Amino acid sequence: MKWLVLLLVLANGAFLLYWHTLQPVQISEHSGPALASVAPARILLAQERPAPTPQCQSLGPINNREILAAVNHWLGDAYGALTEREVNVAAAPVFRVQVQTPSADLATRLAQRVRSGGDGAVAVLPPEPGETTVVVALGLFADRSNADRRVLELHRHGVDAGILTIERHTSQWWIDFTAVATPNHAALIGAVSGTAAVTIVPCELMLPHEEEPAVTNPAPLPVPNGIPMPKLGADSGKRATV
Repeated sequence: MKWLVLLLVLANGAFLLYWHTLQPVQISEHSGPALASVAPARILLAQERPAPTPQCQSLGPINNREILAAVNHWLGDAYGALTEREVNVAAAPVFRVQVQTPSADLATRLAQRVRSGGDGAVAVLPPEPGETTVVVALGLFADRSNADRRVLELHRHGVDAGILTIERHTSQWWIDFTAVATPNHAALIGAVSGTAAVTIVPCELMLPHEEEPAVTNPAPLPVPNGIPMPKLGADSGKRATV
């Protein structure tokens, strides 16, 4: 009798094990999407994401043509057609020490007198068209204080000189291009000397270039202190523009 009961228990256990093994696995609707639906969902998301739109970008300012050529070469063909724009901007003024004379004869004699004292930084500038005043230029200075010292030095030698402020302008260049990616600014600085001050901004921030700010670090003067500038006749103390 005991053996019969034991056999019945074992038979029931085997049946229950067999029954649960054959049943399909039920996935709750709260457990997440079925594996078969994951891939189509990812494909649909990729199709709905718009492609990046190329944007107009401006690179600059570039202060001389050598750097401009180097930047153009560095950009190459990777950013499509490149458009150069030249912009005229204000630069730091220079100061010319000068004496105005009513005739060329007086100007020549004054220049000879100053040169005889060992001062070679003297030039006689012919009058402007329609003018009769002849200017004796006695030095060109980037720093106003140096020009003031020059005036005092000349005054001690009996020469009453004045100072003319000469406004200057210089050219800068920008490069416009249309691209999705922005050039690597650090790589540009490392590859092209003189581009540390260059920026890359959207074109709409730079166009149109009606008014340009003054150059923070203008290019060095083409002549050293004390060398007169070519003809620029004007009254002492007034401003001239070059």
